[in-house]
Amino acid sequence: PHDAGKLVPWDDNINRALVIIRNPMHAIPSFFNHIYEMKNHLPVHSQRAPVDAWIEWRDRLAAIQISRFEKFVDYWMERFLQLNDNRIFVSYERLTDDDMGAEEAIRMTRFL
Repeated sequence: PHDAGKLVPWDDNINRALVIIRNPMHAIPSFFNHIYEMKNHLPVHSQRAPVDAWIEWRDRLAAIQISRFEKFVDYWMERFLQLNDNRIFVSYERLTDDDMGAEEAIRMTRFL
């Protein structure tokens, strides 16, 4: 879970997980673009932030985001360790890829 988040009271009753993970090399800049759009009252996914704004943010906060990403992955890697068949990791990049997306969708469907 994210540092600002909390587990739901019924967390212990969750027996399965489908976790979609995006490559942090893409996810973190995309997250920054989202922050930039919200801060500047722009429509979501409408534009990329200026490079100088990205560099300033990256130099100041990217290490924190990488650490949070690592905690997220660690949590889900350990969450169903004994019940490995009850957990599936899906690559966002594969899921949205024209060639591999259908295969990932089928894999998700079989899990569900």
